[in-house]
Amino acid sequence: MAKYGILKSSTNTGLDTELLGVFSAPLSITSKKPSLLVETLTLKRKTAYTEIQRWELQTGIVPVADASQLFMHNVVNGYSESFYIRMPQIYRAKNISNTLTPTVFANTAVAVSTVNLAGLGGQLLPVGEFIKFNSHSKVYMVKESVLLGSDVNTVTIFPALVSPITVNEAVGYGTKVTMAAKYGDDNQIGVTYQDGILAQFDSISLIEAL
Repeated sequence: MAKYGILKSSTNTGLDTELLGVFSAPLSITSKKPSLLVETLTLKRKTAYTEIQRWELQTGIVPVADASQLFMHNVVNGYSESFYIRMPQIYRAKNISNTLTPTVFANTAVAVSTVNLAGLGGQLLPVGEFIKFNSHSKVYMVKESVLLGSDVNTVTIFPALVSPITVNEAVGYGTKVTMAAKYGDDNQIGVTYQDGILAQFDSISLIEAL
């Protein structure tokens, strides 16, 4: 079973040994997109929003081995420093092989939301899958996936590209999606003890570092 959590470094090849701590339930993934919603006197709803978006996680955390390493990570990074996590994927009824090496099929400009990907061996990236382009720090979600020919996926992503991507650029999916993150300012910096015994790390919030 795939494991997701806080990475020891920026290295993320999908191995469990690369994790400092593992995410545990309950876990929530939230899309934060600033917007203003108003209702008129005729009860029509009007919404104004920006194109800026980020992912936010609320999760339990379990140390992989030595709890002191996770404690150190929590204290040293505090609220201001960025670090790396393995972005958790939503449950998929049909699994896709995690050994594929997808790449960008054609140069694609900023603000475009439809991207062609090659190297998926005729398999479709599932809707709801998180992906990441090698040159980006931003994590995207697949809105739609269509097979074009025998080996090219045409995927619609959310949000639209914040930077351009180039042909042959590597694309991370599955357990290989690395997200730059910061601890949310509602976190406790430290651990909880009960009766002199380490009880747990409190539930933590993580925000995507844009």
